[in-house]
Amino acid sequence: MEPLPASEIRDFRVRGNYFNQHSRRFRKERYSSANSEQPPGYRPPVVEFDLEEGATGSIVASEVDIPLLCQADFHRARAHLALILNARRGDPDAGAQLTAALRQYPWLTEPTDQPAPAETPFVVPCTASPEAHSSRDISQKGLTLLKLAQQGYPVPDFVVVTADAYNDRGNLERHLADGIAQLEILTLQSIGRGDPLVFALRCATPHYIPGVMDTFLNVGITEGSLPCLAKMYGDVPAHKMFLNTLRNLCHALDQAPALVKAVTPDLRPEEIARLIDRMSEVVRTSDRRLIEDSLYQAVFFAREAYKHFDENHDLVAALARGSDHSPSLILQKMVCTVRHEIAYAGVLSSRHTRTGVGVELQTARNIFGEEMMTGTAEFKTTVFENPEAVKDTFPAVYHFVPHLAELEREFESPVTIEFAVEATRRDQWFALLQLNETGMSGRAALVSVVDMHKAGAISRKRVTDLIRPYHLKQLTSDTIDQDNFSTLKMYSPGIAVLPRSAVSARVYFTGDAALRAKARDEKVCLCKKSFVPTDTVVMREVDAILSLTSAAVHVVTICQSLGIPALLNLEKYGMTLRDGCLTNASGATVREGDWITISSRRNLLFEGQARFTPARLLRYMKGEHPEQGSEEEREFAAIAYAYRYYQQLVRGLTADKISSLNEVTRLVNFELRGNSDDARQLVNGWFDERESVYTEEVLRSDIGDHLGQSNVFEMLTLDRKVRFFKAALARCAREHISGYEAGAFMIGRFLALRYPVAFWRSFNPLEVALLVNEWVLFEKYLQLLHNVGERKVLKTRKQILKDGLDQLSLHPGFVHSLMTLKLSGAPLGEARAALPEWCDPQSARVLELLQQPYDVFYNFRAEWSVGELKKICETEGLPLPQPVDV
Repeated sequence: MEPLPASEIRDFRVRGNYFNQHSRRFRKERYSSANSEQPPGYRPPVVEFDLEEGATGSIVASEVDIPLLCQADFHRARAHLALILNARRGDPDAGAQLTAALRQYPWLTEPTDQPAPAETPFVVPCTASPEAHSSRDISQKGLTLLKLAQQGYPVPDFVVVTADAYNDRGNLERHLADGIAQLEILTLQSIGRGDPLVFALRCATPHYIPGVMDTFLNVGITEGSLPCLAKMYGDVPAHKMFLNTLRNLCHALDQAPALVKAVTPDLRPEEIARLIDRMSEVVRTSDRRLIEDSLYQAVFFAREAYKHFDENHDLVAALARGSDHSPSLILQKMVCTVRHEIAYAGVLSSRHTRTGVGVELQTARNIFGEEMMTGTAEFKTTVFENPEAVKDTFPAVYHFVPHLAELEREFESPVTIEFAVEATRRDQWFALLQLNETGMSGRAALVSVVDMHKAGAISRKRVTDLIRPYHLKQLTSDTIDQDNFSTLKMYSPGIAVLPRSAVSARVYFTGDAALRAKARDEKVCLCKKSFVPTDTVVMREVDAILSLTSAAVHVVTICQSLGIPALLNLEKYGMTLRDGCLTNASGATVREGDWITISSRRNLLFEGQARFTPARLLRYMKGEHPEQGSEEEREFAAIAYAYRYYQQLVRGLTADKISSLNEVTRLVNFELRGNSDDARQLVNGWFDERESVYTEEVLRSDIGDHLGQSNVFEMLTLDRKVRFFKAALARCAREHISGYEAGAFMIGRFLALRYPVAFWRSFNPLEVALLVNEWVLFEKYLQLLHNVGERKVLKTRKQILKDGLDQLSLHPGFVHSLMTLKLSGAPLGEARAALPEWCDPQSARVLELLQQPYDVFYNFRAEWSVGELKKICETEGLPLPQPVDV
């Protein structure tokens, strides 16, 4: 076969996954050994070419050839491609020339003498083992990226500055400098000089909380490094990147807001240059080192990220359902999505977020990803089932799409990927920036999750994890008519707890008023400044919730458990609640009983009642079908099938198939809500199967778990409750734990209701003493919530709850809920003597108080007072004590 002349190659294009430390190492291993095993996230680059006579072709390329194929000189790049094609056709001369060409670039094929990146308690590079870390120390995002990088996926090189660094902020500059030094080793670049390293700095927590933590792009660019950056990317891209840095600096310094607002994705080169001059002067006047010293700039942004976390600590803790933690910083090599007009940033979902059918792609060209995420740039949505549909328009996405199925199996969920594509006219490279479980509509969740279960990709248990209460409510509840939004009056922004939920209801500001309105069969929204555990009795009966404060763990818990729409943090947007009125930042008022509308999808509160359209799924399942054979009819048939399939899965769950208390809690609070007989049978059967597991999981509970756990516990029979308390108290006595350390006051919460005399007679004096101690600690916890609010509890956590609980004002009326303990004849003196020294001192006082005569607690001459005692005695079948009896 005649060799192919380079001149016969009219054009060619290269697509592939973004290069990182792992792919560079794999490139060298593959070059030295043809049998190197490919990691699961690896997919070799592909070259597609056009020949002069009109023929086309494609080849899988070797990584060592990519820098030569992507060089700026097209003729030299084309000649190298001709050598590859001819060598693969068996031309020995071409093979020899190819080998000789690669010898000129030993850095492509030979091991480097550069030291490997080093891991410390404060810095974790992307080469570290994910098994050695947890989301608590490197964040949920950091741990996910670490796993993906280890598996060979195209994650740009990164290091994580751990949560330990946040707790050692006095040495932040040293920790950050070490992190940057490790990133320099990974990327073979240097911050502020030579081949300049530019990175993104992301603040992240152990829980995925989108849109709350800070991200700063293009960190490290200074006036001095700008010329080198221009050589790498070109003048316009380099100046766009620097302008982005200046904008972030001005915003953080709270300077020149008009200039900050003027930075948009569509600026002309001369406008970019003019803004750079003006903003550089602003920053230079404030602190010139910010645009002269790359490390100094990076430390500034890190401190800003920590400051933002501190300011939003309450909100973060609430959305994490009470979990207290510290943030990590992820320093990741910047992918230049403004390098060429065809470069793009975007979001790729393995399942369509609205329908569950097909892949959903959202993209915007020649912008930074943050401009798309914050809504300052318009994006294009593309939906496809066959990847060939995007091969020409989005070749890098087309290259990555085959990974989606394996990622769904790996994460046992539909996945959404934030990505960046660095591109020139002839090459595109897909970089994976973040991966999360896809947030879907109810329809999409049912269709896609059922499809995954039928394919064997996820277990039955995982199905019930992924299909959440609000998904089912979306399918069975009315939805706001979209045209109605143009007439609704916006009242205030807020932070939505649930995605894609909406409700109109009358607003009430006290639990009593809310319950009276529910008794009148009204749609009810309960609005309070803050919520405490005792509010959950009312919260689970209402249709919507508004919380003025961000510290609303109990709101988040109940909304996620029962699918109730809610908005948090309204006071941040100027809302106040006083004198029976809810007033917004503009002075407009909503009075008790007025209609309001919550749109979680828009994170907005509206005045008035929205116009809703009925849930079409239920109408379809009752026989109201669209035109037979239409696309709409096929869609509803698929949704109805998935809904019935899910219901069969849930109904098929028996106690022996449920592995965790969380799963029981979810079933009791949602799927079996309203079917108390089935729920009680399930709870008691599961308790018998896993009694020790139940005890252990209750003792590991956190503050946000109170509602769900209480609903489950209330369904246990009395003998099983006694068995639980005996097992839990034995561990408490053995390990000297109580209150917060013993399930975040859960034992005391379980004792909040009045128990029969038979209950108290089941325990020995030490057990009685320990139960009273837990009751005291829970009452102190409630008092603390009422006095200082959930915000202070979450901020100071263990220190307050263990060491700083205020004294209770103990009086006879305070212990009325323990009257059955007194009536049981339990040896209270012996219990007082058995009280361990590590218990709360006021527990002894409660036991002493209970030994007083009955006329200390009740006025025997007043029926309104002694009547309560008479009722208890009648229920228990006991004679009424005499006033002087003890």
